[in-house]
Amino acid sequence: MPIECRQLSPKHVITDILRIAGTKPFPNDALIEIGDLFAFSANAMRVALNRLENSNIIEKAISSTAGTGNATLHFQLCSSTNLLSDFIEEWKGGAERVKPWNNNHWLVCHLPKKPDRSMRTRSIRALGLLGFHPSADNLWVRPDNLSTGFERVNQQLLHFGLEPDAYVLGSTQMSPQLSEQWQSQWLSPENKEAYEIHYPDMIASLKQSQQRLAELSTKDAMIETFQLGSNTIHMLTKDPLVPEQLLPNNSRNTLCHTMLEYDAAGRKIWLQKIDDIINRTL
Repeated sequence: MPIECRQLSPKHVITDILRIAGTKPFPNDALIEIGDLFAFSANAMRVALNRLENSNIIEKAISSTAGTGNATLHFQLCSSTNLLSDFIEEWKGGAERVKPWNNNHWLVCHLPKKPDRSMRTRSIRALGLLGFHPSADNLWVRPDNLSTGFERVNQQLLHFGLEPDAYVLGSTQMSPQLSEQWQSQWLSPENKEAYEIHYPDMIASLKQSQQRLAELSTKDAMIETFQLGSNTIHMLTKDPLVPEQLLPNNSRNTLCHTMLEYDAAGRKIWLQKIDDIINRTL
């Protein structure tokens, strides 16, 4: 599980703000002003909005200003984006995201031979997002310890781009040799380093940041909570949810709990400022 800090961009600012807004359309002018907080020009924000709309990630929504009847341009996430948004929000579940695991229980995906290259790229991205690891003979595997269950995992894989000719199955019996071989893939140095070093470091960063938020200007507090919070959520979303039997993961649960507290503090600052921006831009 390589740890990577997400590079902040106009695209990420827009999608994260619209995810906070949920089903409520968000004013275009307010998005432009929020981009300015991160030193993104109005033109850069408009280009990102256009690209996101053309990619069917966001959509326009016309809203009338109360009391004036004037129509103003708003944006919201496309309904097709909701499943990805729901997946990202699963980080909040903490320890509830996993169930007890039997080391013979695995989820297995078989990819067909001679793939379309772009389709295979999307498949590998989808499998990686759900924590599958590559194995022999075009197989991708992961422990069957996700509390969402088989049907939900299969639905998510297909939605995220798994090629239609691939098939997913649940295995409950196998040779001890094969089980040990698959388990060894999850004992990687990257996973061990994440749980033992990177997660504790991020926990410390969140706590230090939360303690000094009151000393920061509103703008600096918004920028810091957005960047640090986004990186933490990205980390938790990409976590393959290694079973406890393979790697102790107390740090993952602690990071989730710490991030929930940090998220509440950050949202309080952000929502107040967003209301001010919206009222000013209407």
